Amino acid sequence: MLLQLLYSVDSREKCKYKMMIDISKIFRYILTYLLIPLTLLSLSAFTGCSSIYHFTPPNEPDKLKPLLVFGQRGKTQERFQLIDAIVIDKDSYIYVGDQSGMIHKISPGGRFLSKIGRKGRGDGEFADEVKGIAIDSEERLIAVDKYNFRVQVFDLDGNFIFNFGSHGAEPGHFLGPEGIAVDSAGRIYVTDHIKLTVQIFDRNGAFIKEFGGKPDRFFSMRKMHHIDKAVMGLQDGRFYGIESIAWYDGMLYVAEEDHGRIQVFTDEGDFLGIIGNQGVGKGYFHDEVEGIVINSEGFIFAVDEGKEATGVIEIFDPRGRSVYHFKSDLPLESPDGIALDEKLGRIYVTDQNNYRVQAFDLNEIRSKIQHGSELQKKREKFE
Repeated sequence: MLLQLLYSVDSREKCKYKMMIDISKIFRYILTYLLIPLTLLSLSAFTGCSSIYHFTPPNEPDKLKPLLVFGQRGKTQERFQLIDAIVIDKDSYIYVGDQSGMIHKISPGGRFLSKIGRKGRGDGEFADEVKGIAIDSEERLIAVDKYNFRVQVFDLDGNFIFNFGSHGAEPGHFLGPEGIAVDSAGRIYVTDHIKLTVQIFDRNGAFIKEFGGKPDRFFSMRKMHHIDKAVMGLQDGRFYGIESIAWYDGMLYVAEEDHGRIQVFTDEGDFLGIIGNQGVGKGYFHDEVEGIVINSEGFIFAVDEGKEATGVIEIFDPRGRSVYHFKSDLPLESPDGIALDEKLGRIYVTDQNNYRVQAFDLNEIRSKIQHGSELQKKREKFE
């Protein structure tokens, strides 16, 4: 009886806190999209100053036609089960991580060539889904073996070289490794979805340092696990749900997927700033930030998974300002990994729920970004 009573009280507490958060969200949307615009428009009418408030509803992303689509569902070498990570080598060959415990090597034309790895626990084998993949300056393929709690290293022909890491909460060990990136010096950066940290290793897999961790409020507020996750973890330099990571010009970009934003650090782990936020429209993430990649000019490409909606690719300039977003004119459901091939002018996105990869014209996207930039400059002159 006592246990039943405690359970009942705890359930009421959960409902109470959940209701508080739901009401808070509703009030925030009413305030943002109704009360503030109406108040400012009234002030504008009263003062005769039409420039007090500019209300621009969230614009729809452009629909782009893919240049190339390949893959279908299945368990054989030339089919996908649950694809996630994707990376491109200097010769435009494509590598796609799959739940089948392998990495598919695919030609630039979308033809399946070979597989790297298989399911298992031994060297060169993967326990399940291959979560993150990167290629370093030595042309080594470095892949996250999440459920074996390690990172594996191959050459581009699929020959196993070595692996590093093991299960554990200590520095240099993993509880839930997911995303991976490499820098120009060969250092390897691995995100851990359970430890909520980024760990740095040298090119040989020797541990260097770790940064990040759970937000302070995660520990200090006893009932936070009953409350909507949107109110917890918003602490700069700390994480609540991380997956993808990218390195560019001495900076690390870490996708904090459960909060719809990207945190930016130096490659030593010093916090620099935030890109994006949860919301609606260009520059906002409807739900989870999944894959991220940076081009040679420093533009950030990030996947907004969308959940109920179609996936969208958000693009930010090197200063973190939103410049463009698009979606496919084909269904793009639960997109995840993203990769750029600037040599062929393509951007690849893994289309998880449709068991395929879609490729888009990078030059077309560049042109649209340039057009938008020129249009913005003209608007600023007019204002």
